[in-house]
Order: sequence, then C-alpha cells, then structure tokens
Amino acid sequence: MRDALTHRGPDDAGLLSTDHAILAHTRLAVLDPSEAGHQPMILDDPPGTPRFILSYNGEIYNEPEIRRRLLAEGARLHTHCDSETVLHALARWGPAALDRFEGMYALAFCDARDQTLLLARDPLGIKPLYLWRAPVHSHDTIVAASEIPAILACPFVERALDPIALEAYLVTIRTNLADRTLYKGIRTLRPGERLHIDCSGPRLHTTSTVQSLDQPERDLLAADLRERVEAIVAAHLRSDVPLCCLLSGGLDSSIIAAIARRHTDHLHTWCAGARADEPSPDLPVARRVAKALSCEHHEVAITPEQFLARWPQLVARTALPLSTPNEIAIHELARAIRDAGFVVCLSGEGADELFAGYTAALNRCATDPDCTNDLASFMLDSFCWMPRSARNAILNDPHPDAPDAIHDAARAIADACADPTRDDPLLPPLRYLRHLNLPSLLRRLDAMTMHASIESRTPLCTPELARIADALPTRRRFTPASPGKIALREAFADTLPQEVVRRPKASFPLPFQRWIEPFARALPESPSARALFTPAAIATVAQQPAQLWQLAWPMCNIALWADQCLSLEPAPTRRSEPALPAPAPSVHPS
Repeated sequence: MRDALTHRGPDDAGLLSTDHAILAHTRLAVLDPSEAGHQPMILDDPPGTPRFILSYNGEIYNEPEIRRRLLAEGARLHTHCDSETVLHALARWGPAALDRFEGMYALAFCDARDQTLLLARDPLGIKPLYLWRAPVHSHDTIVAASEIPAILACPFVERALDPIALEAYLVTIRTNLADRTLYKGIRTLRPGERLHIDCSGPRLHTTSTVQSLDQPERDLLAADLRERVEAIVAAHLRSDVPLCCLLSGGLDSSIIAAIARRHTDHLHTWCAGARADEPSPDLPVARRVAKALSCEHHEVAITPEQFLARWPQLVARTALPLSTPNEIAIHELARAIRDAGFVVCLSGEGADELFAGYTAALNRCATDPDCTNDLASFMLDSFCWMPRSARNAILNDPHPDAPDAIHDAARAIADACADPTRDDPLLPPLRYLRHLNLPSLLRRLDAMTMHASIESRTPLCTPELARIADALPTRRRFTPASPGKIALREAFADTLPQEVVRRPKASFPLPFQRWIEPFARALPESPSARALFTPAAIATVAQQPAQLWQLAWPMCNIALWADQCLSLEPAPTRRSEPALPAPAPSVHPS
C-alpha cells in the first residue's frame, strides 16, 4: 500500500506498527531534506517511551510562528521540518492544534499509549485523504490513504462500483458526491474533517467533526487585501528545494509570479497550451507577462498525440476518471517542471472560487429567478454535463435512489451557503460554486502534480483568504459588467500590465472536443461501456463526439476507468430505449 504512493514521496519511505495501528509514509523532501525529516515521526513521552506518531503530507505556512510558541512553552525541536512542529503541536495541544495551522495537510496522528488515532484534512481540502471501513476477520478495520490506489492495494478491499456516484459523475463531472467516491465503501474525508478513532475497546469507536471557516469582522480595503495577499504569497515561498511558478497570463497566476519575483533573484515560470488546431491564448500572454516581470519562462506544448496517450495512463494511475481535460495539461507541465529540477510550484487555483471569477455562471445566476427560488436544482440543471432527464436514455440500469441522492447533496450545499443575516442574493450561488468546485479543482491539481513528484502550492486559496473573500460584499467581487474578481484587480491594478488586469478567466484551455474522437469512436468496443450505457447512447456519441462532447467526455472517462479498474458484467438487452436528447450548451465553472 505504501509503495503505491512512491510518486508522492520518492525521497524516503517509512513503516511503523503499534498494537492498534500501522502507519506508513513516503516523503517528498521540501523542508530540511536531511534524514531528520523521516516519517512516520515519533515523539517519546516520557523520554525513552515512544508514544506519539505522525504521518503527514502538506505544508504549514505559519510554521515559524507555531514553532516559536512551542519553544516558548518548553518543547525541544531538533529539525527544521514542519513535520516535527506539527507532531509537537498535536502532542501538546491535541486536535485543537489544527485550528492554529494555516496551510494544507492530510495527516494521521497516533497516540500509542491511549490507543487513539486522528485523521484530519485541511479546511479547504487542498490535500486529499480517502477512507475505507469494514470488518476484517471479525475485527473492525479502517484503511486510509492519500490516494485510492493505495487503498485498493489492501487485499481486503473489494473493487466495487458505487452506481449512485457513477450517475453523479455523469451529471456533475466530479468524482465525489459529498463524501462518496466511485468505489462502493471508499469515501473521502470532507475538507476540514477530523475523524477521531478510539481503538482501545473491542470495536473501533469513531467521532467526526468538521472545521469551519469563520468570517472576519470587517470588509478590507484594496490596500489591506494587497498587503495580506503579498504576505501569504511570501510565506508560500519557503522551501529548501528549487521552486517555480505556473503562469498562464491570467490575473491570479500573474499576481503570484509578480510577488514571488520580488522575493526571488531568479524566478522560473511555466505555461502549457496547445499550439496546433486552436492555439492556446495563454501562451503569448504568459510570455509577455514573464518578460515584463523579468522571469525565465518555459512553455510546454500539448499535442493531440500526447493528449490521447496520457489520458488512459492517468486514469489507470489515479484509479479514477478525469474530471476536466486540462488535467492532462497540468500533468504534462508538472513532468516538465520535475525534469528541469524543480520540486515545488506555485499555482493560482482557488481565486476564482473565492473572489468570483466565474462570471458567465454568475451572470446566469443574476438573471434567472430560479436561482433564488431553488438554488440546488438551478445549479444541477444549469451546469450539468449529462442532463438529469437523460438518465434513462444513457444508463442501462439507472439506480432508483440516484436522483434523490444527487439532489440531497446539492441541497446540503445550498443550505450551507444560505446566510439570512446578509441581504445579498448572489452570495449563496457564489458560495455554492466554491463548495462545489473547489474540492474537485484542488484534487485535480494535487493528483496531476504529485504524480510527477511535484508539490503544488495555492497561495490564493488559504483559510485566511477564504474568510476575507467571504466577508466582502458581492459587489466587491462581481458585477454583471465586470470580468469578476474586482477586489483582486483593484488591489494589484498598479503592479501588473493592464492586459492582465482586464483579462477574463482562462485555464490552460485545450481543444479537446475534437481530440476525444478516437476514444469516443471506440466506445462500442469497451466492455464497461456496453455494461453501463445503452446501445443508443454509445452509438450516438460514437458517431457525433465533437457535437456531443458533454456526453462523450464523461462516458469515455467512465469506460476507460472501469475497463482498467473494475470488472463489470455485460448488461441485459433492453427491449426498447428512450431517445437520446442532445444536451443544451451550458457554462461550466470548472
């Protein structure tokens, strides 16, 4: 199981067993690359008696502040690793230590004496953590890992399809439905979730809590926002290994690169895009921004041949279908970055969700009364890939509980986004887009970079900035006539080229609608496609993949994934099939 995650940590590996838990770790050495950073990391209590054990993935950007507090309270730290700081903080302050962390993390913290285990994930879900629980030889057993393939490597875990999550993927193009995954029995810890496990009795006793993001008390002026962003980006530059920036030429990545350049003597920036068919608009803009900032710039061209070759490989490696085509571009970029000797990259993910960058989606929300009347249904229907009404025409055996489960998950998000204390009709849909889109976006970035052994950092996606952004009135983030992210644009208007300040959102766009044709035309030969999808759906998509790309992309991904990761029985022949509707064009905030 540990070795299934070697790509996430090629520099070191550890394994440690207690009476109630086995912890394993693969290390990507970023801070204090010496052997002192070996994990699982152990802390004695009392001296000579191993008690606290940590396996931790992530970075804590306010670690120097926490370290100073620990030292003032008498802790003895011997390394420069933030892992040791996290271990001592949890040992001294318990789970409440997590409230003090500003950063990204997924961790397992074991108390060998009390026989307890804490599994925790950062509040925004930047780092992933998956979980499986079932009886094994009459013993209640929990298996957790940063990626699903490590869980599947456990001989007790059965590879079984969750049909409700499958239908949700076709509708939303996201691999999770709330905490469900496409595998029956494997769930994801929610962003900010802490699972407390008591192993001292005959059966495991678990309790779960979720860390909330409290709002600040006041709206920030542009100058204040700029000061906070600059400080946060500067904190993200801490590294003992080579670091670079992703630069698309958009507002978010340009802000990060501009700040990083002021703190770095020689900054390398990277951009990916297509050069053939429909050349990427990012490439020339990123080139000009890098020149203006005096950065050493690199470009990675994505060809149709690379796209088609890498797609099934990534599905097999992650044991999940892809969500968006630009995952392939991110991975190609990460591979080139690693080959050039860099280990850490800064990326602009999260700013669109926090500061209102999805203007097409928000414009639709602002003009349609259904958005206010039933936010959950509006979001599901406005931004779907497979229309919910098409399930009988597309799926051989639609699950009877799927419609309610999908709507209940959307309703739970909508309820969490309501705020009766604020008269701001666009606030709930703006929050909804953050809750819906951000975990999927961050999972995509983490998976595609870590598979190239690159640590990606997201300075514009932190709990502090999430609190600041949520406190801003919507008009400070979005108006129908603006390109969105108004507060960010105002804060950095005098430090960036005007071309960047005025530029609307773009995200490594690829002309994938035509590129997917070879896989779509092969759908009739896929055993999994024939097991899951109706003959009419398969035939129609295979004949018109470019026109029906909203169906072709998820159907091809499911077929590639299930063919490689599951073993599905052929579907029985249906006497009659509903006609396959052509999906209406929609605006996808992803």
